[in-house]
Amino acid sequence: MLQKGSGAPLFSGHGIKDDQGRLYFATRDTRKAANGELRRATAMESGFVQEMMNNSRCKRQVIILDCCFSGAFAAGMGAKDSGTVDIAVQLGGEGRAVLTSSTWT
Repeated sequence: MLQKGSGAPLFSGHGIKDDQGRLYFATRDTRKAANGELRRATAMESGFVQEMMNNSRCKRQVIILDCCFSGAFAAGMGAKDSGTVDIAVQLGGEGRAVLTSSTWT
């Protein structure tokens, strides 16, 4: 479920990757085919959320993802994981912070 109101979007639910490794957020209507392949039209592709963030005029953005494979969200944005977090850079000024509950795998 995507929630807003406190200023930071929050998704807490199921994350699913398709056969190409792209992250989707499951909805109550999300379905898989008999062979287990995700029916992509029944879920929200994380790229849509990234596009909305990129098109926003907000100078500070925080998104919280509590789902399987949530680390794949940042991978889709071309982010590199250096293994460290500079809190002042990530949260202290203008920019974007993405908090995920799991890795991309």
